[in-house]
Amino acid sequence: MENWNKRFAYKCAFGFAGNINSDWERELNEMAAEDSNLKNSLPDLIIVNKKGMIRKLHDKPQEVIGGGTIDKDFHYIDFELVDCASAIATIINELYGLSTWQNTITPSYHEYFNKDFEAAV
Repeated sequence: MENWNKRFAYKCAFGFAGNINSDWERELNEMAAEDSNLKNSLPDLIIVNKKGMIRKLHDKPQEVIGGGTIDKDFHYIDFELVDCASAIATIINELYGLSTWQNTITPSYHEYFNKDFEAAV
């Protein structure tokens, strides 16, 4: 259940144009360090088309292909250094992982979808 709660609802921000850089990663990591409860509210993935992406890491530390580890909450990937196709692979992988849980957990979405009705009352 803890794994499900960390990953659901999946929050992805995509920009067709704009800029993204490692300063964003630093700021997200600082925010998560200041308040661990805030991490679940922050985006799981931020992508700026053909520029880069920032992934939220749930299971730390993570081993890196080619050696080394990543031990932080958010990680920046520059598409000048890595193929930008990795962004779509990341989205598909995360959504597939969540979809496999639905047959086991069968979550109730009523509370989520009725929030706007409750706020209007």
